[in-house]
Amino acid sequence: MATYNGAEFIPAQLDSILNQTLPPDEILVVDDVSQDETWSVLQDYASRYPMIRIIRNEKNMGAYANFKQAFKLAKGDLIAPSDQDDIWMPEKLERMKKVFESNEYDIAYTSDRILYEDGSMEDRKPILLPLHQLVWGNNITGHTMMFRKEIVYLFDLPGKLAFDFILSLYGAITGRMTMVDFIGSLWRRHEGVATVSVSINAPKIGKEKRKIGKIWGAILLLSRGKRSAPITQSFKYRYEFLSSFVDSQPLVRRYATLMYHFSRQTVFSLFKAGMVNMQIHASQPDFERQSFVTIIRKMMFAFELPFVRWYDNHIEKAFD
Repeated sequence: MATYNGAEFIPAQLDSILNQTLPPDEILVVDDVSQDETWSVLQDYASRYPMIRIIRNEKNMGAYANFKQAFKLAKGDLIAPSDQDDIWMPEKLERMKKVFESNEYDIAYTSDRILYEDGSMEDRKPILLPLHQLVWGNNITGHTMMFRKEIVYLFDLPGKLAFDFILSLYGAITGRMTMVDFIGSLWRRHEGVATVSVSINAPKIGKEKRKIGKIWGAILLLSRGKRSAPITQSFKYRYEFLSSFVDSQPLVRRYATLMYHFSRQTVFSLFKAGMVNMQIHASQPDFERQSFVTIIRKMMFAFELPFVRWYDNHIEKAFD
């Protein structure tokens, strides 16, 4: 568990972990220099429960960096990341651990139930996207996961990506990730939570425009040098991470190339990204079984996606 100013929620989450049908061998909590009563709460729990080990950082690292160092410090063979403000279902660890009894998978994840501030709930069932979709964005969050300690080396590979994105990419590349189909936790969504992006609520400027208008809009912005540094860096990190697998997984080279061109943010680079994306779509197993019209549509979409995606993200980033 990575904590920061979570004193209000931590007791409920620790209690839910302590009351698992399969008790954890260790509960490792790394606090990121909280300014509230979090450390006092953790000290109290650690004094009463021997399996709780607490560590406090010397300086604030941020949520994802804090998680990554916690994974390296963990002693167990299986690691289950825990947000400080969730509530685990009693059978979560027991049901997930069964997946690892064979050597088929390195990562497992569950569904969850979103718990909003007003008390309303919504069930969520994320799916592991194929790599040609996953490279654009991940929908499996870290608090639903469990993984083998032996793959923590992934967090030292080039590319400063969120740990759940790293695990999902690895799972899609290797096929060693699976879903355990049950609701494993209540996932709180509230003001101040570390993983809520401002852009989620940003105005969707230009969404009503036709796609061809977005393509020309993106070209116009690019021709004026209106590039976004965060977008450039984000896709550069994806390129760097994927490049670590091109020797063992040759097909990943295309995805790394796509991310490279997308990070360049020039008209030429996005045109090249479209060409690579077309090749990726054409290599999918079901491509030849599709109708001619569907193939043409997918080819057009593969080409326009880099421009449309860049345009939407660039406009949204202006509101972050």
